[in-house]
Amino acid sequence: MIRLVGLLLLCTARHALSIRPGLGAGSRAHSVHRVRSGHRVCAQEGGLSWQEELENVLSLETAQSDREVLVKDLLSRSSEIVGDVAEAFRSGSLGGLVPPTSKSGKLISDFETVQRQVTEDLLPQALKPQILQDAAADAASAAQEASERGPAAVAAVLQDPAKALELVQQEAVNTFSRTPTGLETPPYTPLRSGDGYEVREYPSYGVARVQMGEESATSALAGSRSFRALAAFVFGSNAQSESIGMTTPVRTDVDQLSSSMSFVLPSKYSAATAPAPSDPAVRLQQVEGQTLAVAEFTGFATGGEVERQREQLLAKLRRDGVDIPDGGSSYTVFQYNPPYTIPWLRRNELAMSVSLAPPTTEETEPL
Repeated sequence: MIRLVGLLLLCTARHALSIRPGLGAGSRAHSVHRVRSGHRVCAQEGGLSWQEELENVLSLETAQSDREVLVKDLLSRSSEIVGDVAEAFRSGSLGGLVPPTSKSGKLISDFETVQRQVTEDLLPQALKPQILQDAAADAASAAQEASERGPAAVAAVLQDPAKALELVQQEAVNTFSRTPTGLETPPYTPLRSGDGYEVREYPSYGVARVQMGEESATSALAGSRSFRALAAFVFGSNAQSESIGMTTPVRTDVDQLSSSMSFVLPSKYSAATAPAPSDPAVRLQQVEGQTLAVAEFTGFATGGEVERQREQLLAKLRRDGVDIPDGGSSYTVFQYNPPYTIPWLRRNELAMSVSLAPPTTEETEPL
């Protein structure tokens, strides 16, 4: 946001001083309007708005050469930008400067979501004495586990120095990525889209799973312990001392009786062929094919946020007449990002098993 304001001020100052950049507005349609979401876009009639150009300037995916051209073009459009800013202040509404459907508008909305999660969910829990005591005990346990498992895990990663360096670089990028790069994820087929959700068909795939027990699905401490056990398995705590590779998302399944956390196995493995875990708490299982209604949300998968998302998705599915076999009593949370990803860039999904009616003859016949 600071960088955005800075560029707006630069454009405004440029306009006030009547400095004419070398790239005129007349040449803009031929020289820019070609970068969108990190990819080149051919010059089209109408091109990009200045808000879209600004978003591409700030995007980590935009090439430096394209960024320089876009900055020049933004400066050439200073009259337009100043007019839009002045109109926004006159009307008392800044929505036009950051449309809700734009990347910046979504970023602001996501930031507000994280703020709600912190104030309504995380802080009240963190201030409970028992939570603080449990967290201190868990930290000591984590330190002990790190001293026991850490050297072997590091040795496994460093067996291939080039791959280790690639992993470090990849994780640095993933700190600022909504969807991590370089990680395998289960394939799926989109079946239909609704208001704020998508219905997907997933084939069967293998997972390494840890049972978390009743009422543990949204417990940060239970999640931390389960995550560490699964990570140890992935980094070599298995019968073959093999580093089998990280995947995404982390899967948490919840029903009325219990909950579990799972890491998806790379596609070269099934539950029957993956190395046996050394920790008896980690089990290899095969997830059956599923049809899931999935709604995305950002920030932290707190108990409060998961329940809010569950209620919203249930209401939308019922309104659209989608059959929910168990009435929504069980659900799955997908978490795609490493723990250090910036909170308002995190990608999470709330999923429920649904049943779609087979398409009618009219829907399947070609036009």
